[in-house]
Amino acid sequence: MNDDMNGSSNQDSDFDLDWHDDHVVPKVMFPDLEFFFDRLSEATFDAVNPRNGERVLDVGCGRANDAMDLARRGGSCLGLEPSETMIYHAKKEIAKDGTGVALLRGIGEDMPLKDHSVDKVVCKGALDHFPTPEKAIREMARVVKPGGTVIITVANLDCLGFRLGRTFFVRFRKMLRREESIYEKIWQTPFDHTYRFDYKTLNKMVKQHMRVDDSIGISLFFASPWWGSILSKLPRPLSRGILRILDAVARHIPSLSDGVVLKCSLRTDGKAARQPTRL
Repeated sequence: MNDDMNGSSNQDSDFDLDWHDDHVVPKVMFPDLEFFFDRLSEATFDAVNPRNGERVLDVGCGRANDAMDLARRGGSCLGLEPSETMIYHAKKEIAKDGTGVALLRGIGEDMPLKDHSVDKVVCKGALDHFPTPEKAIREMARVVKPGGTVIITVANLDCLGFRLGRTFFVRFRKMLRREESIYEKIWQTPFDHTYRFDYKTLNKMVKQHMRVDDSIGISLFFASPWWGSILSKLPRPLSRGILRILDAVARHIPSLSDGVVLKCSLRTDGKAARQPTRL
């Protein structure tokens, strides 16, 4: 079933209601970026692990590709998305796929859902696009049922690869008086991000409203200087094998990993902020 509703009347200029993802995936991907995208999805889906019939809310669902994947795994999925452009694309993708995903137009900071109305909430690669991500986290805590799970996945913009690039590569380039490299643009905050997340910042923000049950690091050394080029010259099985080994290491050091998946649940101390119940 495919529903489209105007979930929120908030038309604040901070919200890009025509955002699109045409620029997100480059035309040519090096092995490290391809692996990073794959693992980010795999780890997120494994953390959600929807049981048959569980109601799963995908916050900032975009084209609803993740919601459709989760629906195929057994979830009853609802995608929340503020962008009219992305809702349009999501409708087309859902119709083509034939998967039963419902769509709701609204913002993550003011979800048009009742308190404790979904079994699981997932927000993958979207929280750093929200004008006020802490409000969105508070809303996720409000709508999930007691005993439910909230999964938040972001790119770590203070990962080891970025640190190495900013610390050593930039200094080396300036010493040689070379022009700015394309790598330096990657290490900066993307133009369409409203917030720069790292593991510590995300963890601290989430813990104001929920308990963090697990922190999973994803991938290592993405966008390190020349790393993608080196991997592209290796046979694919070898490069993937190297990346899998590094990913296993990253699992235990989310502060340095390329991406972070937090698996959260409601706090039991009663300190989490609450908002009025939605109708």
